[in-house]
Amino acid sequence: SDPEAEMLTISDGGNIYAFPKLLDGEEDAWSGPMIRKDLLDKLNLDVPTTIPEWYEVLKAFKEDGIEVPLLLNGGWDTMQEFGSFIGAWDVNKRFYRTEDGKVAYGPIQPGYKDFLATFNKWHKEGLINIDFDNNLRGEYLTSGKVGASIASEGYGSYETVAAPYPKLTKDSKVRFRQKNWRNRGYEAYITKECPDPVLAVKWFDLHYTREGSDLFNYGVAIDNPYGFDGGNFYWYKGPEIEQAYKEAGLEVPEEVKERGFPIATEEMSNGEVAYWAMINKYKIDNAPYYKNTRVVIAKNLDTIINKNYKIWTQADSSGMLPPYTMSPAESKEVNEIMGPINSYVNDMFYKFIRGEESLDKWDEYVRTIKEMNIDRAVEIHQAAYDRMVSRVTSK
Repeated sequence: SDPEAEMLTISDGGNIYAFPKLLDGEEDAWSGPMIRKDLLDKLNLDVPTTIPEWYEVLKAFKEDGIEVPLLLNGGWDTMQEFGSFIGAWDVNKRFYRTEDGKVAYGPIQPGYKDFLATFNKWHKEGLINIDFDNNLRGEYLTSGKVGASIASEGYGSYETVAAPYPKLTKDSKVRFRQKNWRNRGYEAYITKECPDPVLAVKWFDLHYTREGSDLFNYGVAIDNPYGFDGGNFYWYKGPEIEQAYKEAGLEVPEEVKERGFPIATEEMSNGEVAYWAMINKYKIDNAPYYKNTRVVIAKNLDTIINKNYKIWTQADSSGMLPPYTMSPAESKEVNEIMGPINSYVNDMFYKFIRGEESLDKWDEYVRTIKEMNIDRAVEIHQAAYDRMVSRVTSK
């Protein structure tokens, strides 16, 4: 029995309607704050962990001549999707889950106002970008004009390190981060046109066995049992494996003790073509199968454990709402309500941070959103969320 997997794969009607890409457990966060270590070392600063510490670090970067101390990119989508920085105030820029399991709308909460006040101050002091052309992001990251950003890996030739998702204080916690829910989608369906549905089910069922999922997770081993020439990885059992887990404070998984760790071949990791482009010629990531989140193919022996991912995963993710479904009527009503609200909230988001609108107008702003029927949208989201949870709890 796997209650979480059931909750995320069974429809409101009680059916498993598709074969999804299903994670075997909680996956590490693969995106979060990245900060330049060379600047921290130069200025004798530690990696910041709280909002006040971030302020001091960004201010020092600015004084040292960094044009954009903190680059928040992509229309600030990382803030909305993952709760980067804003999560320190225990809210998000969208619907989220409160500590008592209720659905709430972030942009009308007191914590959101406090976040806006802080970022208004940071904007006035030139510590963050607000009117940034996202097409220039790559140029800025690689040219040394940026001190920190939200990313999945380092940028340019500068040495970067991961920073934890910021907390408000040392004693507070963060309930928002990048998160992949266990049902990742990428679904396959069997329709009435299928000439042999039983055979089709057997084929897809293979994707969730060890043999089948290995092909999707890792590709073709050099010593593969299929008679293929070559391969893209090998199983490695050397002492570096145990040492990597020990340094990360983790136990070596039983399956790794049994057969080793999957390491990409030198052709994959050192070729002229980008690593993931090469490796995905042999394995399929976005497809219906059972993904192993505990043992992920490594580019080389130095990347057995991704230390950045472990740092970002220190943050809780209990504030994130799982992907629940609404009826067609509910979806239509929510879309009609949220279209105007989203436009208004996004417009005011920038105006508050730029200082074009004073936060003295906060009560008027909240009242406007209430008049636009946000409470009804929350009610519909709550009902859909409750239905999803009840699929398991009612058993």
